[in-house]
Amino acid sequence: KSNNCSNAWCFENYVQSRSLKRAEDIRKQLITIMDRYKLDIVSCGRKNYISVRKAIVSGFFMHAAKKDPQEGYRTLVEGQPVYIHPSSSLFHLQPEWVIYHEAVQ
Repeated sequence: KSNNCSNAWCFENYVQSRSLKRAEDIRKQLITIMDRYKLDIVSCGRKNYISVRKAIVSGFFMHAAKKDPQEGYRTLVEGQPVYIHPSSSLFHLQPEWVIYHEAVQ
C-alpha cells in the first residue's frame, strides 16, 4: 500500500491490488539486482515510451486483439472473438487494439 495505492484507490481505478503488489515486488527484486551489479537505475523517460510499448507488444503479440466492427475484439492469431471484462479500466475506452495477459471463459 505504499505510494498511496490503497485497496480503495485500486478499486476506484480498476486495478487489482494483488497485481499491483506483485509488480512492486518485482520492481524491488530488479532494484536489488541493479544494486548488486552497481548499475544505474534510470527512467526510460517520455521519449523512450514508444520503445517500451514496442517491447511489450513484441513479447505479447500472441495475445493481441483488434476491435471487431460488429462487436468486441478478434484475436490476431486465431481470430477468436474476445471481450474486455467489465471490471477492466479499458472497458469504457474500447481502444482499437489490446494486448491481454489472459482470456477468461
